[in-house]
Amino acid sequence: MKSPLFVLSAASCLLLATSCASIAPVSHQPEPPTDAQLEALPIFDGHSAAAASFDDLLAAIDGADLVVLGELHQHPVGLPFDAKLFTASLQRHPNAALCLEFLTRDAQHILDAYTQGLIDWDALTEAMDGIPGSTPEPHRPLIEAAMASGVPVIAANAPRLYTRAAKLKGFDALRALSDEQQRLFDIPSELPAGPYRDGFYRMMSGGHTEAAADQTDTGGEPFEPSQSVKDKFRAQALWDGTMSASVARAYEAGHSPVFLVIGSYHCNNDGGTVQVL
Repeated sequence: MKSPLFVLSAASCLLLATSCASIAPVSHQPEPPTDAQLEALPIFDGHSAAAASFDDLLAAIDGADLVVLGELHQHPVGLPFDAKLFTASLQRHPNAALCLEFLTRDAQHILDAYTQGLIDWDALTEAMDGIPGSTPEPHRPLIEAAMASGVPVIAANAPRLYTRAAKLKGFDALRALSDEQQRLFDIPSELPAGPYRDGFYRMMSGGHTEAAADQTDTGGEPFEPSQSVKDKFRAQALWDGTMSASVARAYEAGHSPVFLVIGSYHCNNDGGTVQVL
């Protein structure tokens, strides 16, 4: 098995600096960047900090089974760059697959109806409007690129119904559900740990923003969160377990590389999804 490639994250083989800058969420929808602006973005190797090119990114993807595209939510550059990179990669990897964090498994049948040409985009968005956690519009260029190349698009995440139950009821309550229910989520064999867990604990306890938690120094005394924060982390881990299983199944089905578009906190610094994978 070839090595996974983590793109656009602080732990990445190749890092797009502009997309990972820490910025406050925008209060309005900016105009998407032009293709020329995307081509002008500086790219750096995440290990050596040496300057890299777009072709270097494509070459690195050639040697990967898994490509994790970690993005800061609401950043105006991240998803457009992801779409550009993914589209270019499909010309070299027609057997790829696309997994999306912000589509939950209970929306898969709607997504399939769209990619099979049974419904149009307006019908898709209307059908997904009542599904918490599924926001297709920002990911439309990625979905359209996959559809044009005949590449599967996978709603990778657990429905909010079950992550809420994981927080309030615990994993044992989920294990007692029917097979039909359990196909919508995957419980990790063990909870993620390390800076990912500790940063989450501090962030949910009011100590850091998400961007700062990515860089939390966990040296010194361990931080002991409240039980309610631990319960929230259990729900977070269900997301990690479900997205990891979605990726693994796509790979086991013969797709390579598998692209996972995900919030950067789940993958930066050996984040929870990376650990579970």
